[in-house]
Amino acid sequence: MANSSFVLFTVEIITVGHIFPNAPGAIPFIGPGLDTAIEELGRLYGRNFNFTHKYLFDSRYPNAYELATGSDVLVASWYYSPLRRPGNLTVFIFGGSLESYPTNRLAGGWNTLMMTSVTNGQILRNRELSPTWITGSCVSLGAYLRLYDNLLQTFKWRSIYVIADAAANPVYLDLHPSLLGVISRIEGSQCTSRWINSGRSVVTDLKPYLLEFQTMSRVLIFLGRGETLRQLMLEAFNQSMTGSEYVFIAMEVFESPLYGRFTWKAGDSDDNMAREAFRSVLLLGPDRSIYDAPSTGLVHDWKRRTLRDYNVSYDEVNPYVMSSYSSVLIFGQILNETLTAEELPDFRDGKALAQRFMNRSFRLDYTEVYIDEAGERRPDLVVRDLDLESGRFVKKLLQEKKHSHLITLGDIDWGGDSADEGPPQNEPPCGYRGHARDCQRSSIHLL
Repeated sequence: MANSSFVLFTVEIITVGHIFPNAPGAIPFIGPGLDTAIEELGRLYGRNFNFTHKYLFDSRYPNAYELATGSDVLVASWYYSPLRRPGNLTVFIFGGSLESYPTNRLAGGWNTLMMTSVTNGQILRNRELSPTWITGSCVSLGAYLRLYDNLLQTFKWRSIYVIADAAANPVYLDLHPSLLGVISRIEGSQCTSRWINSGRSVVTDLKPYLLEFQTMSRVLIFLGRGETLRQLMLEAFNQSMTGSEYVFIAMEVFESPLYGRFTWKAGDSDDNMAREAFRSVLLLGPDRSIYDAPSTGLVHDWKRRTLRDYNVSYDEVNPYVMSSYSSVLIFGQILNETLTAEELPDFRDGKALAQRFMNRSFRLDYTEVYIDEAGERRPDLVVRDLDLESGRFVKKLLQEKKHSHLITLGDIDWGGDSADEGPPQNEPPCGYRGHARDCQRSSIHLL
């Protein structure tokens, strides 16, 4: 029976971040999404909860890297301040980047619920190290790792070559070690990983890597920006390493200049060559549903607030704004459920509150959010390949948020001379170097 003595109490929401507009998860971009969502909580649940919201930032920290070095002091100084008047419930809700990790340690030690809407490092899935961390981010590293595993297992690829760009977005750098772990656990797998740094020069010499790749694999996973992928594919074309014998797997986190433009088209003399080369690319990324917004009016309001409050303007709202808005709303649903609970929860127990989010779906007017057993949001992911006629990438495989298997949506063009050519073999019949014993015997016999 519900507790009829429930009275209004204060929910203290804390947002950690930096105020410089140099990342899609910075406060100037996601802040309006958080603000409007908290205002919506007041309209929906204000009869029972009083919501307060405070931003924690320091202008000495201009980016995520700098913030990470001082965020523990920033957060702890606020938490232990004699001037602070704690609410009945305190919760951290913020975008998160590298500062998420020291904040996670503090939140876990204080047993305080922590929700991020941008980052979701793999440490989140270790509930001993992250007992109170939930992420509503539209980018799920766990889901991507599952998708890579599905692809490699489905097509029986065991010899893998990985190129990771040290100058790429931290999402790729976070993914890299876990991806190598996924590959190593596939029976019979062999993996070679190489680092490049496209930030050191305008043009990175990728030929040596491709020549090495050719001697040990036919499956290359690239973790980096779209422009560097185009450069890689042009070099692969020059080395006759495109077509149905090779496959290049890339990942587009979502459409944003931060991750580069994942397209063959650059408006230069190499476009035709790049278009043909990109037939050998499989592009992993989110389904279009991550771009779903509550309303066009709210999107315009977010832009207006960003301009008004931070003097920053932009054209397209990035999906992290939507996931920030959604994260607050699902937190509100959890709070509202406590009103009809058999017993009131202990709001000081962040670990217990975090468990209320797990293994369930949250229905919102404009989307559905699914949080898995480790507290990580799972989005629908797709595998796309290039449609030569339109010049655009088209969905061919789907990994749904609640399931682990792949669903076929269409036939993949593997870049061969005929449409019915299958996927690249893990190893060519004559071996990677063409030195297989049977092939050598055949050559000698023919002579």
